[in-house]
Amino acid sequence: MATLPIIPRNDGEGSLGIETKQWGDIQTKKINGVDIETLLDIDVTAVDKLGINTTANDTNKLSINSDASLFNHNGTGHQLKINKNSESDTASILYQSNFTGFAELGLNGNNDLSIKVSNGSTWITAITINKNTGEVEFPETNIKSNSTGSDLYMYFNFDNYAM
Repeated sequence: MATLPIIPRNDGEGSLGIETKQWGDIQTKKINGVDIETLLDIDVTAVDKLGINTTANDTNKLSINSDASLFNHNGTGHQLKINKNSESDTASILYQSNFTGFAELGLNGNNDLSIKVSNGSTWITAITINKNTGEVEFPETNIKSNSTGSDLYMYFNFDNYAM
């Protein structure tokens, strides 16, 4: 078997690092150099930062450097919850390339759902869904909501589609 990455972590600021080694059929796991079996009673609520294969910091208290992350159900469903302090704050998912934001989905400065896009420096709100009415708006287009007095109808023709 191949050797799994060794990920030692201990920056002295409360971050918890996990180290995994694999030799043949034997696998050992250590947290900050101590066998996991001896730390089963560890109080993980006392950890203020967690870096997995990377370093956590004061802004990104949970940091994961990985090809993928899995949040799996525990029997039925699974919800990822992003909570903000007040309506004027932001609760969103930011999509980046080389640490530059290019798309954002969430509650950005209010409680209406919006999708924003960027060219790397300027942000444009592409779609907004009103929290009270459910109306969908496309603010950067000529398509406007009912409040202008004209209704918008979209027609989808499903007669000519390929499967």
